Amino acid sequence: MNRSDHRMLQLFAVLAAWAFIVLARLAQVQLLQHDAYVARAQRQQERTLSLEPVRGTILDAKGRVLAESVAAVSVYADPQAIGDVRGTARVLASVRGIDLNADDITEKLSSNNAFAWIARQVPVETGEAIRNLHLPGIFLLDAHRRTYPRGTLAANVVGYVGLDGEGLAGIEHSFDAQMRGRAGRVTLLRDARHGMYLVGGEGPNRPIDGQDVVLTIDSVVQYITEHALSAAVNKWHAAGGTAIVMDPNDGAVLAMASVPTFDPNHFGDFPPPVWRNRTVQDLYEPGSTFKIVTASAGLEEGLVTPSQIVDCGNGAIQIGNVEIHEDAGKKYGLMSFEEVMMRSSNV
Repeated sequence: MNRSDHRMLQLFAVLAAWAFIVLARLAQVQLLQHDAYVARAQRQQERTLSLEPVRGTILDAKGRVLAESVAAVSVYADPQAIGDVRGTARVLASVRGIDLNADDITEKLSSNNAFAWIARQVPVETGEAIRNLHLPGIFLLDAHRRTYPRGTLAANVVGYVGLDGEGLAGIEHSFDAQMRGRAGRVTLLRDARHGMYLVGGEGPNRPIDGQDVVLTIDSVVQYITEHALSAAVNKWHAAGGTAIVMDPNDGAVLAMASVPTFDPNHFGDFPPPVWRNRTVQDLYEPGSTFKIVTASAGLEEGLVTPSQIVDCGNGAIQIGNVEIHEDAGKKYGLMSFEEVMMRSSNV
């Protein structure tokens, strides 16, 4: 074998060894580690996002809106596609409607992940301002945010929702299953050039909007009740107060007021105790205020008249094994039924 043939044999051996190594590696990647690499690629290239449905509206008895969902946008980023992290953070922080400072945004953009939320459910105007900046790696997703156009009116009754659209208190919580609807799904795809594309959100993956809820509350009666209750609480320096106005014909609740109250548009700015609906969540012992119920029943059934004379037993009456006394040792004798109610006689 001459020198030339020997060199060709060596070259062939090297090429054969190289081909064997390549084929072995391909077999390892495509056969033995196929599932692991597919999962890794999906984590890097795909992300499933929820498309929140439009939450149902809460209306009063006359069709006035107490709570509704309005168009908004959510801002997200691909941190790996952003070159100037600090500069991008400063620009985003300067946009009106982004309630984050540059340091907070920088921390989000410094993630090693391919996805990071920047801000959720910001006004549409804020989204347009960000879109016009054409910032690399910054993207927008259509969303909705909950708003309460009448502010504090009936806030303790209506309640509020969290950032993920879950009802956390009041009617928002009680009827959450009906108002929330069903979320849709959309797939976020990321290509090798760091571009992002949304796929899906249609057919079985489309969101289904929630149902509306109509209350017996009348906003006008509610406003008057809250105003009068607040004035009484301030006048007597009370820690709080409640008031309920009902239709005597059918028992419909026309107003349900609690003081102190809060603004559900910014419920996080208020202490948790004021979120409660005191009328249904706080214990109340009626005491003498319940006397009007028995008195009304007696008048309605004709068992007593306002001018009828009643013997109040000189301050005490025996009921079984219990002796009932007047308050503070008072001793009432004969009084008209009207005077009985005026003096709130226990007997």
